[in-house]
Amino acid sequence: MNKSAAQPEHEIKELVVRSADCQFADLNGRLMTYRVDSDIAVLAHVPAVGLSALVRFTQPESKADPEAARENPWMFADTALPLVLSLLRRYGAEDSDISLHAVGAVVDPEDEGSVTRSANNEAALRRVLGKEKLTLAGEDLGGDALRSIWFDAKSGRLLVRSSARRSLRNDSGLARFAAANGLEMEIAS
Repeated sequence: MNKSAAQPEHEIKELVVRSADCQFADLNGRLMTYRVDSDIAVLAHVPAVGLSALVRFTQPESKADPEAARENPWMFADTALPLVLSLLRRYGAEDSDISLHAVGAVVDPEDEGSVTRSANNEAALRRVLGKEKLTLAGEDLGGDALRSIWFDAKSGRLLVRSSARRSLRNDSGLARFAAANGLEMEIAS
């Protein structure tokens, strides 16, 4: 067979999620986000349908700015999370198949407002997941260290990097998330 006529293998797509953003990946994707602070990044992994999503919301409730929510639903917890879950369900995900992991709600010691923003974002996350009757399989929320996430959908490798050494609030949750989803997980500082 002529090599030039051969079909190329699927290229790995590296998808970067910024603040108030969301990306979806099939098995040929890598999802990543950098420097998560008072906002929250939520990874939804659904191995049963070969689909993952990473959403990063910056504010808790859309009622604070309905126009902004219409323009960018990824900005708010109460619009972003239901939308991600709805889209995953549309592609065949059952609630029992969806594994969720959250990172962020960082408090900047030099920014008094970050305490309130972080607490409000975390409360909104838990409120929305409660309404959806879903729970987090793992979390790394709070503290003062910025985090970055790198997730390879095909291998299931999840890497959470921290900008400084700190103790994880729910290390066992991270381990359960990885084990429950056949993921290889590495936590690096």
